Amino acid sequence: MAILISNQDVNSRRVEISTQSKFHAENWVVSLTKKHQWSADLKEQRMYPLYPNEIEIIRQYGNRFIRFAIVKSDYNGLPANVGTVFHISEKCKEFCSSEHCIDQTCVYAFISNQHLILQVHRLSEVIFVNIFQFQDEIELLYFIQLAYRLNGLDQNLDRLVLCGSVADDSKIAQTCKIYFKKVQVNFTLE
Repeated sequence: MAILISNQDVNSRRVEISTQSKFHAENWVVSLTKKHQWSADLKEQRMYPLYPNEIEIIRQYGNRFIRFAIVKSDYNGLPANVGTVFHISEKCKEFCSSEHCIDQTCVYAFISNQHLILQVHRLSEVIFVNIFQFQDEIELLYFIQLAYRLNGLDQNLDRLVLCGSVADDSKIAQTCKIYFKKVQVNFTLE
């Protein structure tokens, strides 16, 4: 599987990652672009600019829509065996899942290549998604705490699920365990 990183500055790169066997049968690309938007109606105004060298991908999930932009050359340069390009907010549950989060609020932090994808789930509903680039574990901690504050969460009660390029004994996980009572390291990309 490849992860396509694309941002507002139109700098993009593909990063090949190996994953656990459950992903080997699937060929898809995940975009980490910040230029994304979930909405209840496609008539809502796009909240990001769409440049001439970009295409917009739109999909419907029940009564909600996801739309995001990626660079045309990245899209056109994908291998023929890649079926679909997804936004990370569509696939986060496949990377980060927890049996503890079925009936409670959880913050999912997917970490890969100095990028942090944060999702807040209240029961089965996604209530917050954002993508940050970070330099070190202190900056990553700042962004996670920001998500807790913006969504009125409690660092002692609401679970933080770390996944991606993070191990249970890593500096990132150990730093988070100082500030959050319920930290779970779930799926590690190695």
